[in-house]
Amino acid sequence: MPTWLLTEGPVLLRRHVQNKSDPLCDEVLLLEANPWYVHIQHSNGQEDTVSTSDLAPCPNEGIELENSQVIPAVEAEVPTNIPVEAPPADADQHKPMNDVEPDLSSTSNEMSPVVHS
Repeated sequence: MPTWLLTEGPVLLRRHVQNKSDPLCDEVLLLEANPWYVHIQHSNGQEDTVSTSDLAPCPNEGIELENSQVIPAVEAEVPTNIPVEAPPADADQHKPMNDVEPDLSSTSNEMSPVVHS
């Protein structure tokens, strides 16, 4: 079980029904969890049990201490020296089907007339 499910605190809950302008998830308070279900509390105070697959950890914006000092969240480092590979030498052999000209020289696929008796 992920460590963020072991501690009580804010988590994101997926919305199953939403309008175009609604957010995809809501922040709720995790109260208790097991590997399959989680007991949560919505912002309006309503408590509910939901599946763990509908939850995600809240992104840390930073931790505010009692003396108003903010500790920033740790950001992931993105590598900048990723080499760019050239396309393979035989890339022109893999053309999309709509770019291939049909072979009309073959007459073996001609349809024979149907004779009704």
